[in-house]
Formats: sequence, structure tokens, C-alpha cells
Amino acid sequence: MAEVIARNLSRRYGEYIAIEDVSFHVKDGEFLTLLGPSGCGKSTTLGILAGLDRPDEGHLSIGGEVFFDGLTGVFVDAERRNLGLVFQTYALWPHMTVRDNVGYALRIRRIPRAEREKRIREALALVEMEQFIDRYPSQLSGGQQQRVALARTLAYNPRILLLDEPLSNLDAKLRDKARSWLRQLQTQLGVTTIFVTHDQIEALALSDRIAVMNKGRIVQIGSPREIYEEPASTFVADFIGTTNLIRGQVSEIADGIATITLSDGQSLRAVARSDLVAGGVALVACRPERIEVATTDAAGQNVLRARLIERTYLGARVLYEFGAAGNSIKVETPCELPEEADLHLPVDHCIAFPATEASTG
Repeated sequence: MAEVIARNLSRRYGEYIAIEDVSFHVKDGEFLTLLGPSGCGKSTTLGILAGLDRPDEGHLSIGGEVFFDGLTGVFVDAERRNLGLVFQTYALWPHMTVRDNVGYALRIRRIPRAEREKRIREALALVEMEQFIDRYPSQLSGGQQQRVALARTLAYNPRILLLDEPLSNLDAKLRDKARSWLRQLQTQLGVTTIFVTHDQIEALALSDRIAVMNKGRIVQIGSPREIYEEPASTFVADFIGTTNLIRGQVSEIADGIATITLSDGQSLRAVARSDLVAGGVALVACRPERIEVATTDAAGQNVLRARLIERTYLGARVLYEFGAAGNSIKVETPCELPEEADLHLPVDHCIAFPATEASTG
């Protein structure tokens, strides 16, 4: 069993707070992604899990074994944790063949030669690199080097996998293939995996759950669908994918639905977050792909009159930017839209947040 339990982890460097009060629970065999912008604390958190950094406070246990406890002073060194860490840079020894790179960790663990060769070949077979066993890193592509780095980690049967942006050095097409392959491999092995990235597409495509981080804290944890469809804040809504944030005044709140009046008198209805108050200023979040030109049936129901500002061709779809009451409203659709349009924003896809939240993102 390799569940991960982190409670109230904090790490400070002088006056700088890298992470604060970080807590999460990763179930055995789960794929959790730590997602957030640069400097949000995700790599610091991964380093603490790996034992490369020591937190100032909190508690960490993996597979039932306590690796850190701030109250008792317990701290287990990295080499005793048996965790697999794959870095953004593949860190392969250039003077060693693929065989020797993969077998290095086994050799320093004094695994007998025959068992070592068996594990090397099994690990390379898992990542479909067995035929390159006698090549040097300089003879491999970036994607192949990434697979060798992962095989090196898998060879010694780590209790969990820690992946620090391992796909970021690959080009776009290869990254797409690597995502699919990595997810299939993780499912096949059933190994608990914690993945760090700032790439939202990677997080949505790979994860069982996503922990969104900002300014050293976890601001929301949930499934990819929950994070995308039900963001807990304007930061999450704006960071994950593309969203519209439409400003207006809260006229009333009834049965969990807020009526938001825009500066030109037009109004929207949206699902109200619990901290929204009547009379306050709100930001209504709505995804561009949820907005469409109003039909007769939608007349008068969350419809905004808007004028086209810009049109961007994306291939299969077109991204339109409209203006309404001083707000920019993006619409993504394969359809051709007119210069002026009545835009329908479905109520159940609109979420109203207090506008003061925007300053915390």
C-alpha cells in the first residue's frame, strides 16, 4: 500500500513563505497532479515528498511510514524513502549506455548482476525501449531519453512515482503522445503517482485528481471535470483553460441564483458562490465554449447584446471576442457569427464570485 498523507506542511526560506499549510491525501494507485503557475510552491512540495527538502512544520507519511513530523522531529532521508523521482531534465549519464543508466540505481543497491539485468530489461520493455539498450543518450531523441529516465526509476520498484514536469522539454506533438503513453503505463502498473506541471492540458488529460496551487497554498482539489466545471474561485476559473469574467453589480440573490446588473443595464443570472452578497460587485465566470448565439427560445433568458471586436481562426473552431457593457466576452465555436449578436450564457454554466477575489489570484 502506498497512500500519501500530507498534513499542514509549511516551508519558509527566511521571510519568504514557499508553502503554507499544505494538506492532501493521495490514495493507493491514484494519479494526483500539483498544478499552478511558476512560484506557487508545487516543486517545493514535491521536493519535500522526495526528502530533498525538510519542511518547517507539518506531517508526512507514505505507505504507512512517517517520513516527517514537525512535532516529534522525525525526518527520513531521501535515500531511505525508496521513491522514484523523474526530473524535468532527464539527468542521464552521457558516458553510460541505456543499460548502465537504468541499472545504476540497482548497482549501488548491490543487486546481483543476473537480477539486475532482468530488472533492466523489464523496465525498458515497459517503456518500449529495450531495443535501444546499448545506445548512449546522445544517440536518442528527447522522447526516448525521457522514457529511459522513467525506466531507470521503475527498475528499482519505487513505492510511489514523483514526476517533476518530465514532458516539458518535448515538442507539442511528442508531448501529446507521451501524455497518452504515460497515463496508460501508470494505469498498467497501478503505482501511486504525484505529477507536477504548470500545463493545464497535461493536468486535465492525465489526472485522477488535481490540486491547484497558488501562492504556496492548495486552493482547490478535485477531479479534472470538477476543477474545470466547478471552479472554487476566480483564480481557478481563470487559470484552468480560458474563461470570461464579466463584471457587474449584484442586484439580488434568491434560491442560490444571483442577478447581476451590468453597467449598461443588461443583466445576467448566475449560480451564486456562498460569499456573494447583494449590493456587492461580482465577476461572472462563463467558459467561451458554453456561449452561443441566442435562439428564439432563449430570448430574454441570460442574453447579452454584444458587438464583435476580434475574430481569431483556430482551425476546427473560431475564437470571437465581443464587447458588452465594458466587458470582453470570448466565444469559441465552429459557427460563423455576425458583427452584432445576442449571446446566450446558460445560467447553469455561469458562476458569480465576489469581485474582490480577483485580487487574491
